[in-house]
Amino acid sequence: MVTEAVLQYGAERVARYLRVEVAAEEEVTADSILRATWKARPPQGDTSAAAVVFSQFLRHLAYLELAPTTTAVPEMQWFPPTRVVA
Repeated sequence: MVTEAVLQYGAERVARYLRVEVAAEEEVTADSILRATWKARPPQGDTSAAAVVFSQFLRHLAYLELAPTTTAVPEMQWFPPTRVVA
């Protein structure tokens, strides 16, 4: 996408829009813009939490295959019950 944007709008304009500062000794091109964005990218966080969330999502999808009911499913309760519904 950066390459196409540079072809259409020019490298300087794309770099300014992305707020990317290319090194002074480097010519502003699509490659230099991409290198600068990769350098400015924040470090990758811990991805182990994503596996847990996705696993829970898959487990919750299984509930779609159950027959409809009005009884509470403890696993799907986000907040503890505060009162009894009759």
